[in-house]
Amino acid sequence: MRLSFLPTVLVFIAHASHVSAQFKQNQENDYLARFGTINSASYAAVDDSESNVPPTLLPTCKDSPPIVNPSEVTISSTTGTITASSIASQCDASTICTIPAGVTLEMDSSLHVAALVVRGAVLWTDTTQMSNGDLGIYLCAGYIAVEAPGSWYMNLQEKDGWIYLTNNGMTHATLRSRSFGGVGTGSRVEVIGRNMERTWSLLSDALKV
Repeated sequence: MRLSFLPTVLVFIAHASHVSAQFKQNQENDYLARFGTINSASYAAVDDSESNVPPTLLPTCKDSPPIVNPSEVTISSTTGTITASSIASQCDASTICTIPAGVTLEMDSSLHVAALVVRGAVLWTDTTQMSNGDLGIYLCAGYIAVEAPGSWYMNLQEKDGWIYLTNNGMTHATLRSRSFGGVGTGSRVEVIGRNMERTWSLLSDALKV
């Protein structure tokens, strides 16, 4: 499965078993009015007891307390590359963590921040996650904003990776709260998952053509 996000497209689309709706950015009230119905009919792997969710993900990320006065940290690197495990002591659940232009963050372990701003690059692959064995890792944040000229490349074929947008009250000027996407011309977000070779088996109802 391959997902590419274009920063100029600001449309939310939700598909569920028997509920299908789409909303434009200026239809927030309509979306909120129907959120309960849409959400109740939706599937979330993180709530599935049979999915391979990291045991610390929900206790860490779900129902996060509101962040009132977040600190802001801009990561620096003398080599141009830094790992999630090495910045965990600088960027925590109360920190807006910024990856500046010229710096690449490699996701080698789980990371929990108030928000993540990427103006450099994030690289999240089977290789960066190698030291974690077969355990999945996660990134937990109120929002993840890839701001131009930033880039995000996530490609997991053998490993499991989780992005959890927590309800901690953090709001980005453009993307708003609990959001993940690109901002500005030149930003790029690319997420690639395993090939879904048997997509027909995922249909909730019989398909007639």
